[in-house]
Amino acid sequence: MACDVSDRDALAAVLDGIPAEYPLTGVVHTAGVVDDGVFASMTPDRVGAVFAPKADAALGLHELTAHLDLAMFTLYSSVAASYGSAGQANYAAANAVLDALAHHRRARGLAGQSLGWGLWEQVSGISGHLSEADLARIEKLGGGLSTADGLALFDAALGAAPAHVLPVRLNLSGLKDRAEVPALLRGLVRAPRRRTVAATGHGDGSSLAGRLAGLSAAEQERQLTALVLGEVAGVLGHVSGRPSRRAVRSRSWASIR
Repeated sequence: MACDVSDRDALAAVLDGIPAEYPLTGVVHTAGVVDDGVFASMTPDRVGAVFAPKADAALGLHELTAHLDLAMFTLYSSVAASYGSAGQANYAAANAVLDALAHHRRARGLAGQSLGWGLWEQVSGISGHLSEADLARIEKLGGGLSTADGLALFDAALGAAPAHVLPVRLNLSGLKDRAEVPALLRGLVRAPRRRTVAATGHGDGSSLAGRLAGLSAAEQERQLTALVLGEVAGVLGHVSGRPSRRAVRSRSWASIR
């Protein structure tokens, strides 16, 4: 049956309509949409549009089935909630709700597991927009999952004990080449330690405040701007150079399930 899973009444009607002779024994929640943009561009409407099919629907399913002895309650989350995902504050937060819900259900003795998927190779409505730069960043992390591998990981995850697992591919050698390694993965690779470099390009070991002291207001602004652009370029995977407006607003691979 089809319904808007973010509509609690519609969802309740679907569940109530399940025949008694064929009782509900499991839930797999896969719904989700993205509305990506820099953090400052997020509005209540943009956050709500992403939360509705993802987090609100999951909470509705949880509450409406809490009285049932389900064999499985599987939530399709995203690795964005675990790695962090530039330009996807709303999507990462919505998936973090799913991760927390899985732990909450387990604590209550209920079935519950959240799968923090990475990219799948098969193009979908969410992944169709990815650029070559996006795919290059994904490849450094491990690349996309084939459908066969994704299904195999789904089966393996159902037999695993943790309430929250990350079915993703990892490329440890590729991680070493990234300008910034996700915090969760830093213990797995020996990445070069980043040095604080002044806007002139010379790392003199002094603090930022020390480098700015004595400079004119215009020069302070110039150096701070260069520092911020350098950090943004690192987050987006650029080796050097000022990122374009399109790159800053690009959608992150981590949203793909």
